[in-house]
Amino acid sequence: MQTREKNKLAFLSPEKEYMLRLLNEESNYPEEVRDSTSGSLGWFGEYQTPTSVGEHNLEQKINEKYNLLIEYFKQELDSLKSRLEQSQKVVKVQGKDLNVIKKEMNLQKLDRIAAYGNNWNGEGTIKFDEEMLTKTRFILFSTSLHRQPKIFPTNRNTIQLEYEDTNNRYLEVEVLPDKFHILTDLTGEENEYEVHSVDEIIAVMNEF
Repeated sequence: MQTREKNKLAFLSPEKEYMLRLLNEESNYPEEVRDSTSGSLGWFGEYQTPTSVGEHNLEQKINEKYNLLIEYFKQELDSLKSRLEQSQKVVKVQGKDLNVIKKEMNLQKLDRIAAYGNNWNGEGTIKFDEEMLTKTRFILFSTSLHRQPKIFPTNRNTIQLEYEDTNNRYLEVEVLPDKFHILTDLTGEENEYEVHSVDEIIAVMNEF
């Protein structure tokens, strides 16, 4: 029996072995140093074993690392939000600048179209109508217009304004001297109709 106990102690650290011996010898202590309810040593519950102290320290370090990691991610998230907001502001400003550039290019192109003479395409066409050019210029100049369209001359001596997005949605506005002819393809099905005022056509273009 003693040999077996010795073998058990051989696997224990010196600190654990010491504690175990104290527990085994507890009955040798006077009654006044015993805990009246448990019968164990009164002072022993006030202390932790070396193993529990080590576990406590390890848990404390893990909690500290965890808190530091949480704080790091919070700071990174705040930084990311800030950079995103800044990028959105830059994109918005660049979008406005790009629209201004497109407006200048469209107006220059319209001036070139206005300079075309008779038979400008070699197919018997005539010079573009001044009233039609004025209406087109007014649309492109308008501060109410959200986005500049693409602009083309047609063989019918009209001006075509065009939008197309990445979802294959399409809007075509043909500017005639007395009206606007509209062709839309928003859902895979074409639709054609006419409007007569500049305000109406700008509203249609902004809705696209």
